[in-house]
Formats: sequence, C-alpha cells, structure tokens
Amino acid sequence: MKGIHLVINTAFTPYGFGLFCGNKCLFSACYGDSRGFSERLLDDVQARCIELGYGLSDVSHIGVVTGPGSYTGIRLGVTYAKLLGFSLGVRVYGYGALDVVAFQLRGRKSSYMVILPSKRGFVYMQLFCSDGTAFSDMCHVSADQWHSVLSKFEIPIQVCGIIEDRFFEWF
Repeated sequence: MKGIHLVINTAFTPYGFGLFCGNKCLFSACYGDSRGFSERLLDDVQARCIELGYGLSDVSHIGVVTGPGSYTGIRLGVTYAKLLGFSLGVRVYGYGALDVVAFQLRGRKSSYMVILPSKRGFVYMQLFCSDGTAFSDMCHVSADQWHSVLSKFEIPIQVCGIIEDRFFEWF
C-alpha cells in the first residue's frame, strides 16, 4: 500500500489534521475547541487511518504548522509530530502558517495577501503570487500599518486568511 501523509495544524483556528495520498485529500478534520482537539488528536488520527484502511505504520510523511500562531498550540503540534515521526521512523516537515493558507489558495488569477490575526490590533501578513509563491517577507503589523499597505496598491488585491471580526472595528 502507498504511504499516506499526515498534516497537523495546532497553530491557529480552526485546528485540525488531514490525511493525504499524493495530492488527494483522503480525510480532513477541523476543530474549533483546541482543548478538545489536543485531547483527541492521537485517537482521532488513528481512528481515521483505520477507517480508510490504513494503520499509523502507513504514515510516510508528517507535516506540522510551525507558526506564527498559538505558542502552546505550536508546541503541542510539533511535539506530537516529532514523537509520532520518531516512533514511525519518518521525517517531520515544518510549514509556516501563512504558507499553508497560500498553498490552499494557489491557482488564483492574481496575486493576493494572506493575513492571520496576532495579538489585539495586529496581524501577520504576506504577499503571494497566483501560483502560491511568496513575493514578500512575512510582516507583523498593526491595523493602521496594514490599512496603509492596502491603500498603496494601485490595483485591487485579494485579502485572504483568517480575519477576526473584531479586527475590522479599528478602521
């Protein structure tokens, strides 16, 4: 049987994991509650593998979101991924949170900005080409700075990511 890939996100909501075979998503789960997710992660991954006709021993690659995001969540996800990777003898790959969002958006007709919330009044932002490659560094900016950056674009730009409603109260 061909190996499957496990990808874990405990850095930002919605928390979750996915099981992939090549480019095909076999299963994905999203959890709004990080406490419940962290307590069920191991059992849920194993149960989904079994439902799909695989065992944990069929996991050939593990990916984990390494931030930015919840400090405790990142520690949990990375620790889980490293322990599972060590026990299975497979490599663990780390992925940036903004890159993970951009990967899901690749193929758009134009460039876009990915943003994720940070502490109150701040966001992480990065610009990506339509193929999902970054053409700026990740920046940590205030709401005012973010608004200033957006106002300097001469053409419309798509803003994608996880945007909390409270962030827009400051404009």
